[in-house]
Amino acid sequence: MKKNKFYVMFLSVFCVFVSLIVSQQVFADAKGLPITVTAEIPENQFNKNVSYFDVLVKPGDMQIFNLIITNSGKEPVDILVAPHTAKTSKNGGIDYSGVDTPLDDSLAISFEDITTEKQRLTLAGEQSQTVTFTTNIPEKDFTGVLLGGFYITQIEEEEKTEEVQEGIQIKNKFSQVLGVVIQEEDKAVEESFSLIDVKADVWNNKFGVQTTLANQSPMILSGYSLEFTIYDKDQKKIMKLDKPMFSMAPNSHYVISENISEEALPIGDYLLKMTIHNKEGNQKWELEKKFSLGKKEKSEIMKQTLISQHPFTLILIGIIVVLVILLIVLISLKRRY
Repeated sequence: MKKNKFYVMFLSVFCVFVSLIVSQQVFADAKGLPITVTAEIPENQFNKNVSYFDVLVKPGDMQIFNLIITNSGKEPVDILVAPHTAKTSKNGGIDYSGVDTPLDDSLAISFEDITTEKQRLTLAGEQSQTVTFTTNIPEKDFTGVLLGGFYITQIEEEEKTEEVQEGIQIKNKFSQVLGVVIQEEDKAVEESFSLIDVKADVWNNKFGVQTTLANQSPMILSGYSLEFTIYDKDQKKIMKLDKPMFSMAPNSHYVISENISEEALPIGDYLLKMTIHNKEGNQKWELEKKFSLGKKEKSEIMKQTLISQHPFTLILIGIIVVLVILLIVLISLKRRY
């Protein structure tokens, strides 16, 4: 009888720990939300054949942007409209969502800094509403393009809209972007690139290399390509990477991350050589940058990859240790009584 109680107690404790591991929460994007966003094209629209804002301004202007947001559905929807400066995503695309990637120090004007703050609104079913933003163009003139956008999203609130099983919830989510191009003159500027940083880092939970390329010109780069090679101190090729198609926002950083075997990049000194081609293939830019990987730095990266790749394994090890201690205590108590 005592033996049965002992095993019941042990199994109960084990089940509690296991339940902590397997509990989960799943989120999914809702599709088909009936929201449309339209730009009210202003008189100073430069390209009247596009549906986004493309305006020609003068220093000191106060530019008005009107967005018409329509809910064609039956249910009310909470909407957030936020102005963001365009950035370059890690996928090599232009992003207007406020993604956490850096802008270059060469950026003279940030769209969100000179535009009125984000707005929240509730649209009833089958209702349209005009949302107005004001952008104050600086008195000091600027060259090239100021690029931004209005990021329109449903306010994220967890709702039990569908329960597949206990503890699993669905989160509704919706977003759209309306771009904004601002310039003071239709004049081309020259491309300017710089390699900001190259270092070993964690990527996709594994050991990798992170390269930061800067577009230091106030112009949109579209359809460019690049390739780079990493050499060791003996000029031996360690790694080669091609990006056949990428775009960059003006004065922004493109953070390129790629996995590499930790054995292929031992402690030491390295050189990265990069070549960039324009869309037409008639121009190229060659960049290079030295970097090093130290013993302490690599050790820290490997610790992070272990935790990232095997979080449940580490938890299981801790649980097993606790269970072994608990088992020893229970056996000791059993023998005593």
